[in-house]
Amino acid sequence: MARLTFKDVGQGDSVILEWTDNDEQHIGIFDCNRKGKTNPVLEHIIAKGYHHIDFIILSHPHEDHYSGFTELLEYCSAHGIKIGWFGNSSFNLNKQYWVQFEPGHDATQELEKMLQLISKLLNEGTLGDIAPLLQGVTLELSEHLTLKVLSPGHQEMQQYQEKVDSDAGANKKEASQAANLLSTVFLITSGQNRALVTADAVAVTFERIHRQALLPAVPLALVQAPHHGSRKNYSATFWGGLLNAEGRRAVVSSGVNDKYRHPHLEVLTELDGLGFAIHATNIIYGMQEFLTLKQKTIVLDMASDLIDRDGGDKEFDL
Repeated sequence: MARLTFKDVGQGDSVILEWTDNDEQHIGIFDCNRKGKTNPVLEHIIAKGYHHIDFIILSHPHEDHYSGFTELLEYCSAHGIKIGWFGNSSFNLNKQYWVQFEPGHDATQELEKMLQLISKLLNEGTLGDIAPLLQGVTLELSEHLTLKVLSPGHQEMQQYQEKVDSDAGANKKEASQAANLLSTVFLITSGQNRALVTADAVAVTFERIHRQALLPAVPLALVQAPHHGSRKNYSATFWGGLLNAEGRRAVVSSGVNDKYRHPHLEVLTELDGLGFAIHATNIIYGMQEFLTLKQKTIVLDMASDLIDRDGGDKEFDL
């Protein structure tokens, strides 16, 4: 049995995978974002009393996915918490690209600080290894639990470099947004159950995964709507092509951000129409609209069983 928890970190991602192997508790972390003055992932580690973290993954280099990593890593170093490996999809890029990940100086400095800390922890033995995460890598966490990297692949890496090479000088914002091409997509297999963790992966990535038939012909029990439920990242071809599964669920990690207003109603209604039960870490923007529409179409005495109206952490057993 494994459990996947999408922490409420506002606008951003922090996902925790926990499992038991040989009567020992294990934990892995996908992204770590601060929420105001709090660090929900670190609070989870402390509350559960973990003394070892199997892995830490940075899905891609955007601040709403890494703003809490430095604090987490410093805590691990200070308290003797060993980390098995740190995974990232960007290590094989030349340093000239790293300065283009974020348009703001402060965010870039925070990323640099985190990477320097990773090297320090590796040298002192707190961190066991650094793992490049690219399409085709499969990680065996236990006899019944695996992670398979579906993206980024050659296409995404090439498109990212071409985009930055053409836009970085004229439009730093566009070059920064291109880092979503580097976003990891993971297929998690736990026994007979499968889940998809998508971070900010873009539509062309999902279309490639569909075209190359990288997903096994089995239903997915749980999916993460990419890029906090953004319409720009939704691929009707991919999501409509998935095998149906009774009781399948889709989760949206999002928070207050009036510029982007994630999640978008169009994405939620599309996923709902495909039979996904929708869960969100915050009931805002499109999710608020979606719930209003659903309440009008479902008999009120049935609604409580069919709709998740509450925000906060979302926990799912796999």
